[in-house]
Amino acid sequence: MWNSTCLDGPQRRTAAILTVLILSAAPAAAQLSTSTTTSPTPPPPGAAQTDLVEWDVSNFGDLVSGALAVDDKSSSRNSKVWFVTRAAGVRLYRLTPALNMKKDSSSAKSWDLNALLTGGARLRHSDDGRFAFVNVTLNTGQDALVAVDTKDDTRTTWADRPTSSGQLSDVSVDTRGGAYTVFTAAPIYDSSDFLSPPNGVVQQLRPAQPQLVNGSWVVPATVTRYPVGGGAGTCVDTIGGAGSPCIPGVTVDRRRGAPIFVSEPTFEFKDSWGNTVSVGAIGEIDPKPVKCPTNPLCTCVRVRHWPLPAGITGPRQLRVDDMGRLWGITTDGHLFSLDIDRHCDQAKLTRHDPLGPGDEDLFAVAPNDGIIGFTDSNNNKVSVLFPQRVTTTVSPAVTFIQPVTKTISGKKECADPQPSTVTPRVSTALGVSYTNPGDGSYVETDISTGMSGSTTPSMFPTGMAPDGTWKTGAFFYGVTLSDPTGKTNRIGHFAIKIDKHKEVECRRGDDDDDHDGIDNEHDDDLDGDGIPNSLDDDDDNDGTPDVLDDDKNGDGIEDKYQSRGSRETKRSDNGQMAPGEAKEYDMEYDEHSVLMLAVVEAADLTTPLAIDIVDPNGVVVLSTPPAVGKAVATATPALPGVYTVRVRNAGLTPVTYKTTLVGRQIQY
Repeated sequence: MWNSTCLDGPQRRTAAILTVLILSAAPAAAQLSTSTTTSPTPPPPGAAQTDLVEWDVSNFGDLVSGALAVDDKSSSRNSKVWFVTRAAGVRLYRLTPALNMKKDSSSAKSWDLNALLTGGARLRHSDDGRFAFVNVTLNTGQDALVAVDTKDDTRTTWADRPTSSGQLSDVSVDTRGGAYTVFTAAPIYDSSDFLSPPNGVVQQLRPAQPQLVNGSWVVPATVTRYPVGGGAGTCVDTIGGAGSPCIPGVTVDRRRGAPIFVSEPTFEFKDSWGNTVSVGAIGEIDPKPVKCPTNPLCTCVRVRHWPLPAGITGPRQLRVDDMGRLWGITTDGHLFSLDIDRHCDQAKLTRHDPLGPGDEDLFAVAPNDGIIGFTDSNNNKVSVLFPQRVTTTVSPAVTFIQPVTKTISGKKECADPQPSTVTPRVSTALGVSYTNPGDGSYVETDISTGMSGSTTPSMFPTGMAPDGTWKTGAFFYGVTLSDPTGKTNRIGHFAIKIDKHKEVECRRGDDDDDHDGIDNEHDDDLDGDGIPNSLDDDDDNDGTPDVLDDDKNGDGIEDKYQSRGSRETKRSDNGQMAPGEAKEYDMEYDEHSVLMLAVVEAADLTTPLAIDIVDPNGVVVLSTPPAVGKAVATATPALPGVYTVRVRNAGLTPVTYKTTLVGRQIQY
């Protein structure tokens, strides 16, 4: 609860922003400087081909697929795709592809949102796959948050902004503990919230139980509003961009529920003379109450504003990957990452610049294990980045703000679903692959070239999300224009082939290698090449006989770490540790997990190494004694959460190390 003793009179209804810049002017300027080096000339792009599966979903008077999310928690065998439309009586759709998505019919269902426009859409990421949340502009002209309960077929609408700002932010959901908290952003929610308009507010909404009031169902919700400023809740559209309007970024690390990240396209970093040296930041809100620096009787929250990498502007959509690293896209066609050190005010930034051609209009970013997917609406591309970690170290500007907490009510009403059956269409699309030295490798697919079985090309991709039920490299995407008659909304799926020897930070396994709908444990032809397993001596067709192959299904996870009837993820890291130094990694352990395995190996087999596993409360639950050359730790925790794996150099000399982390889940 916020301390009310520091609010008097009309201020009990408001909270002023207490801006306390912790950085001095000199570090503020220094944090943005980078050295200039001459990069080697990149090799010319090579040709690439990508298999597509696309579905033309029958619509009900609505048009233009927009934001997209994937439910891969309610089933580990097939994902459900959620997307919203952006025009002409917008709706929320759920597409459930068949297990054999290339051949079998899929099912779809949609719910009317009673709105004119949609922004972001996210799921309550849980086993029931029941709730979806959408940021909308209502038919009345108000902006609102809508929750759709797909089990009871109801829609709850919180009209949390009296007027429309013209832009609708993304949506993020924290589902820890079985409940849910929903985050959005806007220039302002209620003009009475703050004495001075902050030009950028993040809202946290927590619904309570529905109540019957005067014959109608209402759902009260507690909202906390954070006046971060910096243009939060806005983004700048690309001139002539096919994906307009862009979606302002807001997200949380779903594993922890904090911190809250938000795009701040107009945040200004100034030097000691008050001159602006950089514009644009990522705001990081720590919702834990602390004493305000200027008044210890008041409670505030701490916000760190992280500068964008030099040379890029206009942050948009944001996502946190499974390693806890933030990824984002910008108006000027860049990708970036922000890797924050939890122990100090310091982070490492990376900058990535796809080739184009022409002006890019990046609509969505989609981290997928160790690779990053993104869409380029202007160039009809769905793309994948294999990033290189060439980093710049930065420090934040720090402010303290006073949130406002209040209660609002939402209207709950019926939302009758409309079902349909969908036939898949399979095609091969053309693209390019190339490497930018110091940046990364790209595989870019032009979906408009995938014409097999269709007279209309897929144009202007929008939303994108990884398919967590396939091995690393698979994504779903939305299509803005696919049918000039306006009868369908098109959704697509693609999977790039990743050589199992390619260095990728994190990999996810697969229990149906050929995706024919038969899991590996019961499939007598794992790779779908027409040769029974008993007669096939090369199960992944990589040219290496199975007797010599330590990764027979080609997913980049060695067979020694895998078992039938389960799915594994593998994370790898290497580098050097000084004597006594430790490296820390996050590992998520959920209700379906059955194993956590950590291995650290030394190049010098005489160096002692050790491993600690720390639970979410900071308690060491397992600690291995120092082992020469190689240490191994195996754990099966009783409680779900994000655990810390700490590998230690227990010797007296530096060591070159390699860390391997493996998580195992049962199929469900």
